[in-house]
Amino acid sequence: MKQSNWLTLIIGVAIAIRVLFYINYPAYQTSGDSVTYYLTGRTMALTGVLVDQWRTPVYPMIIALPYLIEGIAMPELFPYLSYEFLYIRIAQSVAGIVILVIVFFLLLRIGINKNVAGTYCLFMACNR
Repeated sequence: MKQSNWLTLIIGVAIAIRVLFYINYPAYQTSGDSVTYYLTGRTMALTGVLVDQWRTPVYPMIIALPYLIEGIAMPELFPYLSYEFLYIRIAQSVAGIVILVIVFFLLLRIGINKNVAGTYCLFMACNR
């Protein structure tokens, strides 16, 4: 299969899996550090200071990015079961798909066969 076909398949499957997951499981699943990542992103967005003593800035800013783009203030408290959390879920999905594409090209760059790289990334695309 051609490289462009692999990318189309990987991105298509990744989008389909995420859409199906969110349709069938609309409630957000949190983990122990979800609240601190959210609050760190909110603080970074409000203050413009991208340094925190516990978190690196990339992931908290991914969480804050949709709010910054829309010009909407991030809720002060973590938005459990809120429609506003959809922004964060979309940002996480986009970041995950971008990472799949980066991994695909990195595997090709280090000399992995495109079919092996494509199969691996296709498998990873199925992980929401």
